Amino acid sequence: MLTKFWYWLLKFFCPPVKKKRKSKKLILSFSVSEKPFYSQGRIPMLVLTDSQMVTLNVSPVTKAGNPAEIDGTPKWTVSDESVLTLEVSEDGLSCKAVTTGKLGDAQINVVADADLGEGVVEITGVLEVSVKAGAAASVAISAGTPEEKN
Repeated sequence: MLTKFWYWLLKFFCPPVKKKRKSKKLILSFSVSEKPFYSQGRIPMLVLTDSQMVTLNVSPVTKAGNPAEIDGTPKWTVSDESVLTLEVSEDGLSCKAVTTGKLGDAQINVVADADLGEGVVEITGVLEVSVKAGAAASVAISAGTPEEKN
């Protein structure tokens, strides 16, 4: 579970976007904890420290926000594997994004097939992740070269 601070931070910077569209395509929503972040409109942003990981769940929804089905297993990718690695579940509906310790930004993409028949209608979900330095955990003391006193 996310702490109240992270929940507030995510709620403030990544509110669900409810925007009417004429398209009948499905959209994917990412959910971190209980709140969904929709890939429609503004790309959601998640901030992690260099020592954190997060479980991401993807749930396909219609443009009205109702649950929908997808065909096959969603495919997950990350733009910069030096910043984040992904551990995808067998069903593809969730994955763990694990920071590598390097600071920077990465984009997580998931692609699924919305056509339940033989055709393919790709739908995508995008999540921007920024990895920042965590709080100091210890202090290192370094010594210079010893010298004679006067």
